[in-house]
Amino acid sequence: MPAGGLAAGEDVLVVDAPPQGADPVVGTPQSFRATVARVGVPDINGLIVADLVADAADGRALATRAATGRFAIVVLPAEESK
Repeated sequence: MPAGGLAAGEDVLVVDAPPQGADPVVGTPQSFRATVARVGVPDINGLIVADLVADAADGRALATRAATGRFAIVVLPAEESK
């Protein structure tokens, strides 16, 4: 989760990340553009779930990353999100 949080309507990149404590991904990591649809409230452990809208062709790849937790979310500046 970005330090400033997420808000519905923001454009983001979901970027591949290595396991915690591992070396960075070699080369340019794969990324997927998406738009934040909804952001949930933190659960008892502080986990926040965000619903993203992305291209249907990216759905399986994004679901895999969500299941493993090996991704980072980068908020795109307004001028880059168009």
